[in-house]
Amino acid sequence: MSSQSNFSRGATVENPTPELERQVGRKKYPLSLNQQHMWFQAQLDLESSLWNLGAKMNIFGPLNVPMFVQALQHTVDRHEILRTVFAISDDVPVQQVLDDVKVSCPVQDLPPGLSNDARENAAWTRLSELSDPVYDLSTGPLFRTGLLRASETEYYFVFGFHHLLLDAFYSGQFMKEIITAYDLLRCGHPLPGDPAFQFGDFCVWQDEKWSRGFMADSMRFWKEQLQEPLPEIQLPSDPSVPFPRLVRSQVSVRLNADIVKKLHELGRQARTTLFRVMLAAFTLFFSRLSETGELILDIDFSTRPREMGHTIGFFANLLPVRLQVLGKESFIELLRAVDSKLRDVSANREFPVRQLTRKLKGRRHATQPLSPIVVTQLGILDWALGDLRLTGSIYVTASIHDLWLGVLERDDDLEIVLAYPEQLFSRSQAREWASWVEKTVHDVIEQPDIPVSELISLKKDLPYVPWDDEDPGAASRMDEVIVQKNQLPTT
Repeated sequence: MSSQSNFSRGATVENPTPELERQVGRKKYPLSLNQQHMWFQAQLDLESSLWNLGAKMNIFGPLNVPMFVQALQHTVDRHEILRTVFAISDDVPVQQVLDDVKVSCPVQDLPPGLSNDARENAAWTRLSELSDPVYDLSTGPLFRTGLLRASETEYYFVFGFHHLLLDAFYSGQFMKEIITAYDLLRCGHPLPGDPAFQFGDFCVWQDEKWSRGFMADSMRFWKEQLQEPLPEIQLPSDPSVPFPRLVRSQVSVRLNADIVKKLHELGRQARTTLFRVMLAAFTLFFSRLSETGELILDIDFSTRPREMGHTIGFFANLLPVRLQVLGKESFIELLRAVDSKLRDVSANREFPVRQLTRKLKGRRHATQPLSPIVVTQLGILDWALGDLRLTGSIYVTASIHDLWLGVLERDDDLEIVLAYPEQLFSRSQAREWASWVEKTVHDVIEQPDIPVSELISLKKDLPYVPWDDEDPGAASRMDEVIVQKNQLPTT
């Protein structure tokens, strides 16, 4: 790991920008900047499953199981990160690539006659069995797979993995590669060779940039962004609930095509994306909810260089975005300010912000983020391949956030998903908040040019709905909601 004493050096003619290069034959790599933080956090509680994730793929149609397992093995052979364990070398954690990892993908038959809900529940139960147990990071493999067969034309592929290997977006890429390899095998075509770059190549490249001072400007940017005192979002929850919290419940609202068209028009006026339009609306809502003019929301950004192609790995960087609502600005003006801030953050998205945030005051837990809320852009894993149809989704065992807000854009509508720990909030409260977000969206569409403080939804009191033990939906699972991130915002 590079010493931070070299960090302040800037780029010069004699110190050119490092180039991404293939490290042929190399078996040990430094950890990426984000992996470093997660590895150290994992050492604090070796029995925690906080950093475990999982993915589920529903397969409809006749599946050749041995061929599918062959495609799975090929994908693992092709990507070094899937054969990686974590060792100590000279008192420093390193990634060590194993030469061979034999995939185990046992097939279980579900009892005949199960309802669709019962089959789905069985698949999620099996996924949790694979995803929840802790991993020994030094031995591997750091993933587990299995197939459930409901019939000869309906299967569930379940995949549990440690976050040090992949983020949610690239777990979806992993599943796509399996299916692509399966289709090539089925058609008798040759399988693809190794990708142009491996995740370890990215880590070497990033480590060199860090050690040679190419992130000095980003450090200055983030120190300025994180100047204390930092704004806080006060949610009506019980801080005594143990941290981290299980995320198992969700509510959602769907915006129709007419509303989405108007949101796109707002985006065109501000020359920005639909996701950022929604983020500006969320900023208004959470500013009103917490009764503060400044707040921080955590947002995922991808750090993968474009030249890496389809290489998979842990590229996501969750960054605290500091936003401000003055009240006198119009929504269009707020939207432009949000877009400008995200452009600045994107230009500095590779910096390991957690190395700064862990030194800040007032955090209740070592892994606690600066914001209790994470906002992410989503897409649906939904493919048709010959006589197969496949849909996929992501499973989270626990969360370091109190609320998880997703924007799921479909062909002709948009869904806002609010996921929450059932230990903190009632389903009635979550529904009330989701409804208020929807009202805020309608307000900004109808009156985008008046001061946001005059919007009707922001002038009303937001009701607090206390926990209700009789709430029939409190134990509902997230199921198809935590789905694959389609495109992490980077520009």
